[in-house]
Amino acid sequence: MKRIPKGLDDLTTQYLQEIQTTLRELRSHLAILELDPSESGSLHAVRVEAHRLKGSGGSYGFPTISTLAAQMEEISGTALINNLPLSDEKLQRIELLLTDLEQEIVSSQLYQIQARKQTQNSEKPDSRGFDSTEELQILIVDSDPQIHVLTQRILTKHRNCKVSGCTNDNETLTFLASNRPDAILLDVSLPEMKGHALTRLIRQNPLTQETPIIFLSTESELIDIVEAIRNGADDVLIKPFDKKMLLDKIDNIVAEARPQHLRVAMVDDDPDLHKIIDFELSRTGYHVHVLQDPAKTLEMLSEIMPDLLLLDFDMPNLNGVEVCRAIRTDARFRALPIVFLSSRSDEETTVAGLRAGADDYITKPFRPQELVARIQARVQRNDLLSEQAHRDGLTQLYHNQYFRKYLHDTIERSKRYNESFCLVMLDFDNFKSVNDRHGHLTGDRVIQELAKFLRLRVRHSDLVARYGGDEFAIILGRISPQDCHELFGLLKDEFKNQKFYSYLSGQAFEVTLSAGITRFPDGDSGSADLIRKADQGLYQAKLAGKDRVHLNLPVPHD
Repeated sequence: MKRIPKGLDDLTTQYLQEIQTTLRELRSHLAILELDPSESGSLHAVRVEAHRLKGSGGSYGFPTISTLAAQMEEISGTALINNLPLSDEKLQRIELLLTDLEQEIVSSQLYQIQARKQTQNSEKPDSRGFDSTEELQILIVDSDPQIHVLTQRILTKHRNCKVSGCTNDNETLTFLASNRPDAILLDVSLPEMKGHALTRLIRQNPLTQETPIIFLSTESELIDIVEAIRNGADDVLIKPFDKKMLLDKIDNIVAEARPQHLRVAMVDDDPDLHKIIDFELSRTGYHVHVLQDPAKTLEMLSEIMPDLLLLDFDMPNLNGVEVCRAIRTDARFRALPIVFLSSRSDEETTVAGLRAGADDYITKPFRPQELVARIQARVQRNDLLSEQAHRDGLTQLYHNQYFRKYLHDTIERSKRYNESFCLVMLDFDNFKSVNDRHGHLTGDRVIQELAKFLRLRVRHSDLVARYGGDEFAIILGRISPQDCHELFGLLKDEFKNQKFYSYLSGQAFEVTLSAGITRFPDGDSGSADLIRKADQGLYQAKLAGKDRVHLNLPVPHD
């Protein structure tokens, strides 16, 4: 007997109770049809209720309800399409199907009672979540002590993590017998039992079969990554790695298990389906917004700006294809992931939905886990594409357009919470001479190295962007102007000691940096004024001899 999650038990019990009302209504309409087989109103009501039961029964874990309802819908729907009264044979068939449905409901309710008892008597599941303020437990399995030191230093300094370490398979299995980490970093090339074999053992343990595992590997070929995933890894981190690479992997892997508080809009006229979808998605951290009137879809989308839309294919007055096409005419929603829900499974319907602009198609009844998985995959893929669209091609930093939007949002947030932040404008001294003497390939390499240098030396919460050409913009929160000035003084001195080599001559050379810093709030400065003041600071640093950092703050009035 399957175990029903807490909360879903009560929801399913309520669903089975509400079906009793639906069955009574079906009985009433069937009685009318027995007196007048051509009464189209009752025939239409039978088809509608059967259609809803078909879509919701299997989704609540009762596939027989969906199967019986589908047969009832087919009989009534065929009669309506052909505009014919129900024959005695068809009436009798619907009567038998309704009786079977009633018996199935009774059996399901008995099942619910047994399942509830089992849940009450069973051991409570681990309810520990991934609250952003909660300390994360990270296990590192690697035979190299330097990897332990590096990883522990990064994770304890930049994330709220408790880091444990093992060096071989026996230590790891012993540790996991009494501990449940939030993620495991596992070297694929352990000296005794290899990482692949150890991962398979970890996955066999019920306590750790869902624990995120990141393989540490020196191999970056696609076939090696595929092999890692086949053996149970969730992600791969290529050695040697830096701070940002490690933090990004940890953040991504934990985010998949942490509620994301994303918004899903749903346009469907079946309230039973609303409940099960809302329950399953809410458990994963989604906020579900339901609309039963498809004519108001654009209005709802404009109001909540969801991360994904679930759209019923068959709705009264407007069908899903028409609604989908209308949504795609609005530039704001052309990239919005749209997933169709339908009890139809024929190829023609699926193709029609995809051609209308849908991204996926899920057939009712569906398994809740499949629905959640598909929604997560679509949202994550869309987020990835959006993220890449904001990146500069050469440096992979955020580009100028995104920086300006982020700066505007940061100003508004700082006003709301009475916070301050610093803006830094930074560029190379005499960069034109680098391109002239050593070639543009060398110049591009120098820009890329500075981008990497800055990413690794500012906090993960700060933003680094390529403003344009050889100029960079950095937004740093929760730092005083004086501390920011000191920080970038140290950074420019550190970068000045790096050696670069010309692609043309092989000659070694160095470059220097200058920076201007300003602070928000500074009067009623908007984003354009703030950029101008940081640029003025950069200009003053150049005038003063370059290789300097200038703090451009307002002069206090007496």
